[in-house]
Amino acid sequence: MQKRMNAEAILSQLAKIRERLPVPQRPRRRVRETTSRVDARTVEDFEAEAVVEALESMAEDIRAVIDEKMERAYEMALDIYYTTADLARDPANAHLVEQVENMEKAYERSYGHPIPTREETEARRKLKKDE
Repeated sequence: MQKRMNAEAILSQLAKIRERLPVPQRPRRRVRETTSRVDARTVEDFEAEAVVEALESMAEDIRAVIDEKMERAYEMALDIYYTTADLARDPANAHLVEQVENMEKAYERSYGHPIPTREETEARRKLKKDE
C-alpha cells in the first residue's frame, strides 16, 4: 500500500522556504500549465497538482533571482574590465596589460565574440533602463 502524500505539510514547507527567498525584481514568467487541478479525478490528484504547481512556481522564482544576480555580476565584470583597460593604457600600469588580455580571451571563449565596447554597453544599458 502506497503512503498518501501530505500535500498540506509540503505546501506549508514550501511557503516557509519561499519567505526566505529574495524577491525577483522583475515579474517572473508565468509557469505554463500543462494540466489543471480542475481535471483532477480524486482529492489525491488535486493535491498532487497543487504541489507540482507550487514547486514549478518556486523554481521559476529561483531561476529569476539567479538570472538577475548573474546579470548583475556580468555588468560588474564589464565595468571592472573597462576600468582595468583604461588603467593599462598608462605606462605606470603596464603590469595590467596582461590582465586585460586574459579578460578578453576569457570573454571570447565564453561568449564567442569580443567584449563589447564601452559605448555599446552603455547604449544597451540605456535601452534596458528605458524599457
